Amino acid sequence: MFIPTNFNGKLIYGYDVNSLYPYIMKNYLIPIGKKTYFEGNIRKINPYIFMFFYCEVEVLKNLMHTII
Repeated sequence: MFIPTNFNGKLIYGYDVNSLYPYIMKNYLIPIGKKTYFEGNIRKINPYIFMFFYCEVEVLKNLMHTII
């Protein structure tokens, strides 16, 4: 078994924060706050806003590789 240590012989601890994602999504409604509906340009309301979007994207059928 490999036990990671630093140059001084102390143990190195690592934490997998990606494994917390399912826990947060199960126990919290939205991890960044309450959801808000808007119409128009959101940058006029708050130019530094961070959010998730639900989008429907239409692409041409004859393209071999689509770029979004």
